[in-house]
Amino acid sequence: MMLIRSTWNQGKTFRLIPINLDCPYNEAIYDPEQKILAVISKECKETFQMVPKFDDKGDVLQAKRVRDNGKNYAEERRALDTWYEYYLENADDIKAFIEWFAGNDSVVMAEEFIDAPKLSSIAQPTIFEGSTSL
Repeated sequence: MMLIRSTWNQGKTFRLIPINLDCPYNEAIYDPEQKILAVISKECKETFQMVPKFDDKGDVLQAKRVRDNGKNYAEERRALDTWYEYYLENADDIKAFIEWFAGNDSVVMAEEFIDAPKLSSIAQPTIFEGSTSL
């Protein structure tokens, strides 16, 4: 896998992408807010999920009233093929995974995200003169 810089929820992060067919994963992306590496496998499983119902024209069927789940459209349960997903939460495990699949140089690149504090844990972030807050 190759580590690339990327974005997630409009913030900077990194992804791991496969560079050969032997790689057992489709992708891995690091969520810097949750401090989790989400790894998507190439292996599929069948799962049941609720999906919108469509009419003959391909339009979503509207419900007569807002349903208990808050949705205003009809749904049906369908079997879908989905990828296995794995979530690494421990920083050392994340670094070991990256080192195994992308090499030690990639771990160094990823550490700026892995070792950074969660934004939500910073009580009063410093606003520097000439900058604005969101």
